[in-house]
Amino acid sequence: MRIHTCTRVPCVLLLVLAAVLPAWPAAAADLADCGFEPTDALDGDFEHAETPPWQEIDTLNNTWTAWSVYVTTGAAHSGSYLAVMEDAGDYIQLDGYGDTHGIGTVTFYYRAASASDSLNVLLLAGVDTVWQKSSNWSTTYQMATVVVNQPGDLVLRWNMSAPASGGFLLDDIVVTTYDSTSPNATVTATTPSPTSNSTVSFLVEFDEYVRNFDALDDLDIGRTGTLAYTGAVIDGGPQSYTVDVIGITGDGDLTLGVELASDVQDVAENALASSTTDTVTVDTTPPTAAVTAATPSPTNSDTVSFLVNFSENVSAFDAEDDLDIGRTGTLAYTGVTILGGPRDFTVSFTGVYGDGDLSLALHTGLATDVVDSVGHPLSSSGQATVSIDNTAPTASIELLDTNPTQLNSVDFLVTFSEPVSPSFSLIDLQLSGTLGSAAFATMIVADPEYTVTTWFSDPDEDGSIGIAIAAGAVTDSVGNPYAGDASDQYAIYNFHGFLVQPADTRLYVADAHSFMAQADCLSPTLHYQWKWDDGAKAVHDVGDDAPAFAINDAALAERGDYWCAVSYNDETYYSNTGTLEVEPHLEIVLEPEGADKNAGDTHTFTVATSGGYQPLVYAWEKNGMAIPDATSGIYTIDPLEVDDTGAYTVEISDDYTDTVESAPALLNVTVQVPAAGLAALIALAAACAIGGATVIRRPR
Repeated sequence: MRIHTCTRVPCVLLLVLAAVLPAWPAAAADLADCGFEPTDALDGDFEHAETPPWQEIDTLNNTWTAWSVYVTTGAAHSGSYLAVMEDAGDYIQLDGYGDTHGIGTVTFYYRAASASDSLNVLLLAGVDTVWQKSSNWSTTYQMATVVVNQPGDLVLRWNMSAPASGGFLLDDIVVTTYDSTSPNATVTATTPSPTSNSTVSFLVEFDEYVRNFDALDDLDIGRTGTLAYTGAVIDGGPQSYTVDVIGITGDGDLTLGVELASDVQDVAENALASSTTDTVTVDTTPPTAAVTAATPSPTNSDTVSFLVNFSENVSAFDAEDDLDIGRTGTLAYTGVTILGGPRDFTVSFTGVYGDGDLSLALHTGLATDVVDSVGHPLSSSGQATVSIDNTAPTASIELLDTNPTQLNSVDFLVTFSEPVSPSFSLIDLQLSGTLGSAAFATMIVADPEYTVTTWFSDPDEDGSIGIAIAAGAVTDSVGNPYAGDASDQYAIYNFHGFLVQPADTRLYVADAHSFMAQADCLSPTLHYQWKWDDGAKAVHDVGDDAPAFAINDAALAERGDYWCAVSYNDETYYSNTGTLEVEPHLEIVLEPEGADKNAGDTHTFTVATSGGYQPLVYAWEKNGMAIPDATSGIYTIDPLEVDDTGAYTVEISDDYTDTVESAPALLNVTVQVPAAGLAALIALAAACAIGGATVIRRPR
């Protein structure tokens, strides 16, 4: 007997009609196709055992019909037979009918194939008999209605004794079930997760037959990240389906469920009650790696570590060949370890020594076997660098100011070979020299350069100052200690003025003289520049770089003002001005003349000079005795007496140091008065009239 449905009906109880007598092979095959499992041995042949396909006649009430079951025998048979349709697959399902679907009814018409048949036919639901006909069989159709409310399989069992072509018929069979339970869906991904496929497949299994599961709107598709798709294909049914999500691009999670608000329903038009979901991670992007230094840079550690963080889980990151390692300087190492995973790793270099930069990146593409879970090779890698410093810092200490100096504060520049902040501060400085104990320091920091200024408590005190840094007091950023050092000493010489300064000086031509400008300063770096103002609005630099300026052969042209400019570092100090006067030596150019005269005559002595410093002083003498009031260049005696006879001289002194004396002029006065005549008297009167002349007049 064949039982077919025009629509698949999951979880719906249908009438199971089994007409099984010992049958021929063809009939047995028909029964097997319908899912019947005869439990009694078939020891004869069926003449005829079939039913038309099941048809749904009332969707609302879930009513189905199989128009007839016609079982006849080809030969006379007698015995007890049993046939059961159990879990008939795509056609009908019988287990748990009463439990699952509530109450159902079966109506049909029945009759015997011939009046001579002896039949005992039972319809059982589970272990309970729900219909039995054991006598009064008629060849005329009679109607039966059966209520089925017990769980289990429907079983048709009969005893018969029938001649050839005997048997029974069931006709106009109608099965109605009352289904109030909604279907449920279970979704399972059949594409492994993660995947890089452009199509991802899911298995959707309902717990009963459903219909209308055939459109994209029936699917509840969720996605994350950049994931996108172009469509979905639904295949299979009525209970088990395959859903392929196609045209997938991007990365993210693809989640599939059945949309509860869809038109999917069972044959009783119960809407979908629930659906599980399943998720597949789609990965179309190759992994990348970020590399960061775990060991601070710089370092003097013999182990240097890096963190390698992949964008996703990877495999085969386990060997030095996966690493792109860079080194500079003298840096070297003895080993590499890679720990962690599958996404975050630590790469450690051990036995690190020397100085230089250690950089780490990862090989990419075909140069590495590092792949993600879907086989994408590493596409890019970051890089990180750690500086290795096993060398202690050195420093130079430079004197920034001129040395020696007269400054009130002096600067030192301490330049380290590498940054040392914050280990270096003023407390690490020692001030040395004779001025160190009374000085203090300030510092300007521009690591690794430090400008140290020392200030003196007494700015006028001379002495020395320097700085020193103790060994081990200063370290670089990784703790390498500085060996210490000391600066040169500043010599502090203050300029206290002049001990000796130029003075006004008078010289005679060809004399020698040295102007002196002795600075009150012990610095050996003083520079002297002598200046000369020649009186004609011109100032000349003269002399050597020395405290003395010598004039060895004075000339009239060297008259003027002299001073000295003393330079000390960037300062210039000026001495007083000394005025130099130069004159020729005093010289008599006209000697006094003697004469023979008569008493009563007049005689004038005249002297003339050149050179010397004005004013001149004249002192006349007679026979070595000073003549009172004779203090000019002309000395006149009027009138002469015999006692005026004698040797006359004049001593002339200038306003400086020269003194000259004239040769003696002899005057002889006699009593005879010569007939000099009027002309001689007139000449004498004229001589006495000369200005500045000394005239001695005697009373008459």
